[in-house]
Amino acid sequence: MHIQTDRALVPANAPSLRYLQVLIGALAVAARDVVFEVACDPGIEAMVVNGLPTSQAEGRLQVQVGDLAAEQEITLIIAVAFKGSHQEGSGLGVQCRVVDRERVLHPEPIAVTWRAVTAVENNAQPVNHAVRLALATLLADRARVMARDASRRDDFDEARRILRVVVDDLRALAPGDKDVLAVIDRLHHDELELGEGR
Repeated sequence: MHIQTDRALVPANAPSLRYLQVLIGALAVAARDVVFEVACDPGIEAMVVNGLPTSQAEGRLQVQVGDLAAEQEITLIIAVAFKGSHQEGSGLGVQCRVVDRERVLHPEPIAVTWRAVTAVENNAQPVNHAVRLALATLLADRARVMARDASRRDDFDEARRILRVVVDDLRALAPGDKDVLAVIDRLHHDELELGEGR
């Protein structure tokens, strides 16, 4: 399992949202009934963006990944919400682990910790563009599927609305990020094609 976060810092005195990109798999043997688990510190909540089935057990978010074939990899995007205020300089985090029926995957938890900082430090921090692009691509792909479903029902207005909402979300997520702007451009192209297919 390999985990990256989009940012290492969170504002101490404001709610915030951070994202994890989690790569699971790439083993020489298959893994059955794979579950990705996240345990959060107080004041933090985790949600899966991929749309996979989830449950809560013993205070952990459990994401039902399913079976993985040998050498297969899956990427999860996890949204981590920091609620309320936190003491400046404190570390806040989550514990992530992956389990499967035969225990072929490494079950030891991996901790991801963010540091609570001033608003100035938060705004000046570097951003992991790979994680942001993975999130943008996932959201765009999901919007395309929903828009296609709407267009099959001849609801072209709804299909265009779905794409526009995601475009707005992506602009807010990554202003000025050229890779995310390219994802937005492709969504605009999809919206124009919907208009032509009417």
